[in-house]
Amino acid sequence: MSLAPALERGLDLLELISKSERGLSYSEILETCGIPTASAARLLKVLVNRGYLAKDGSGLYLLGKGAVYLGAESIRDRLIRAGEPLLESLRSRTGNTALLIYWGGEYLECIGKRLEENAMGMQEVGEVRCNLLGYPWSPFLVRHLHAERISTELAQEEWRYLPAYDPQAKAREAEAAGFALFDQGAFRRYGAPVFRNGHLVGFLGLGGTSLTIPDDQLIEIGTILRRHADLLSEQLSSTQHA
Repeated sequence: MSLAPALERGLDLLELISKSERGLSYSEILETCGIPTASAARLLKVLVNRGYLAKDGSGLYLLGKGAVYLGAESIRDRLIRAGEPLLESLRSRTGNTALLIYWGGEYLECIGKRLEENAMGMQEVGEVRCNLLGYPWSPFLVRHLHAERISTELAQEEWRYLPAYDPQAKAREAEAAGFALFDQGAFRRYGAPVFRNGHLVGFLGLGGTSLTIPDDQLIEIGTILRRHADLLSEQLSSTQHA
């Protein structure tokens, strides 16, 4: 007889999800763990709230930031480890500031940066943002957001400079190209998605000016970014969980 059944069930869930390469859906967890539905729902909520698990935009449960304290490597940690070398490559090849962004399912966190002095500063490492549409990687988030969330964010003050912005059209355009470009004239920013086994986990971004990203290099620089993001996706998807 267990002395702490709830604790054991919570640990069972952590061990189960840590062994999954792509994460597990709620139904998959119920099918595998043998925990009553109500108990599983409560335990998952607590583990997500405490940061030991994270839930991505497609509803899969993954190890969260808190899992590092248990000696496990979270998706966020893997993204940092695999993405850091590519940031310097991006900066040196394009002459622009390169960013690595983690998608936590409900928020965006900057987890890596290589600053190019003559380009655009962009956000700092450690910044967490919960407004999701004002960035060059935002088009790739549209299909993960409810229509009400999109309408609410578009109504915010900061969006008045883009009164004709159509997020669905921008999403289709970005997905076709493999990267998105936000061109504000003097400043230009790119975003490209990073996947792990087909699931969105983050983004690579670039920021510069019309001098560091001239008109005749818009597609070329976007393609370089997309290739780096594809390479990072391949590395993450081939990483075996220890």
